[in-house]
Amino acid sequence: MKVLHLYANHKWTGPAELALQLARGLQAGSQESETGLDLEFALAGFVHPGMQHAMRARAEELGVHTREGLLLRRHLHLPSLLADAARLGSWIQTEGIDLLHCHQHGDHLLAAVARSLSRPIPIVRSYWEESVGWAWPRQAYAFAATAAVLTPFEDLVGPLVDSESLATGRVLLQEPLMQMPAAAGEAERAGARAALLDEVGLEAPVHLVGITARIQRRRRWDLLWDLVSECSQADPAFQLLVLGRPDEGVFAEICERPLEERGVLDRVHFLGYRRGDAYRQALVALDAFLFLVPGSDPTCRALREAMALGLPAVTSDLGHLTTIVQDGVTGFCRTPVASSMSQALLHLLRDESLRKAMGASARRHAEERWGGDRQIQQTLSLYESLLGGPP
Repeated sequence: MKVLHLYANHKWTGPAELALQLARGLQAGSQESETGLDLEFALAGFVHPGMQHAMRARAEELGVHTREGLLLRRHLHLPSLLADAARLGSWIQTEGIDLLHCHQHGDHLLAAVARSLSRPIPIVRSYWEESVGWAWPRQAYAFAATAAVLTPFEDLVGPLVDSESLATGRVLLQEPLMQMPAAAGEAERAGARAALLDEVGLEAPVHLVGITARIQRRRRWDLLWDLVSECSQADPAFQLLVLGRPDEGVFAEICERPLEERGVLDRVHFLGYRRGDAYRQALVALDAFLFLVPGSDPTCRALREAMALGLPAVTSDLGHLTTIVQDGVTGFCRTPVASSMSQALLHLLRDESLRKAMGASARRHAEERWGGDRQIQQTLSLYESLLGGPP
């Protein structure tokens, strides 16, 4: 079977990694099971001036088979949509593409239009959104042409059925697929911790807590700084490490001045944006992980990655965080109030045996839910069922 994944964005943000991991897993799963799947991932040809094509770079790192030739703009641009639809429709007709798998609103609409110009092949949509929004006419048009929808959130199955007039069996629950990192041993953790302490100029004993987030106004930094203030007063060893880059011109407003006002500027260390092994080494050096609010990726990939490395987490109960962290087992979920979250975090930092137990549980949870082949087999079976059985 010939399957083309569409992704209408050149930026490595939101569900980009999840879409690429699914494509990568499907390619690997097909080779192992000899299903005959021929899968390509269509990259956006439109790139904002002065920006890099981050999706292409990441796809190359993962070894995902990619395809060029479509603009795949994220937002509606009628000339681009019509040009893409004509070209994609031609590919469907001449190259025998059997199924389209979409990940964003823009490529979903494109698939529906191209299908109407060629032949009625099945469309599958991975719905990575946090909620079901207003059913715009173009969105309703795309869903009407869709054979199946995959969502990582159980509480969206019913609303998707209702809002998009889909049959119950056409909306399926599928948790995100992660590339599981190798488990970190005690020696690796100790080495990473020593290197990080040296980098930021700290000496043991300290409690290292990390958070991964883009530094921008909408991320509830006020809540974080209040939490830092409360933890610092109660625990002289408390230190926070922030992994993420700031939006232009906001660092002093969001970080420096509020921390100075609270008298805790020396308790927070900004490590910047890190990827690959540099990011992994920062995480394995930590005692615990914080996650305040879902960002551009409602599936909260940064939280899942930290859990996969055996870190217990303290999160708010916003969005779908309570479905990711098992309260009292892999971490704590609390109301987004500094006093509540700081109490949970301090409890975790004061009890080393609890941290280790929750960290081990977090790792097992990640392996069982996000690191297995369940998602691959489910998707391959879905493809086969929509195309009338194995090729």
